[in-house]
Formats: sequence, structure tokens, C-alpha cells
Amino acid sequence: MSQVILRRTKDAIVSASDAITFVTDTVNRGRVLSCSGNNVLVEIPAAKVGMLTDRLPGWIVSEQISSVPRPDARIRARKR
Repeated sequence: MSQVILRRTKDAIVSASDAITFVTDTVNRGRVLSCSGNNVLVEIPAAKVGMLTDRLPGWIVSEQISSVPRPDARIRARKR
């Protein structure tokens, strides 16, 4: 199972609610984890990511990867 972020662009024909319905009804074992306006986080089988890209024109479909730890640039070390 892969977590996929769906982002709606201005060129999208399908609304966010229709995209959610598509994921839950069409994709086998697909489920919505979070929905915030035009961004939807879904969990689907890894083999279905390409199908979402084809079936949701105007939507950016990207797999969510684990975050890469990096130092906070706002914190500065003090010289002693």
C-alpha cells in the first residue's frame, strides 16, 4: 500500500469530492486518510498509482515518501 497525495490544479475537471468517490469506489482497497480543500491524502495499492494519474486529469498525483531529516536553518550555534 502506498500513500498518495492528490493535488487539484486549476485545469482539473473532476472536483475533490468526485476524486474521493473515485478512489473509494473504483480503486480496490483504496481509502481516504485526509482531505483538506483541494488536497487529498489516500492509501492505495502501489500498482494503482498510474491509473489515478490517467483517470484524474488536472490533478497532481504524487507518492508520499518519508521525510528527510535536515538541520533547522533558523537555529544558529553560539560561539563561546
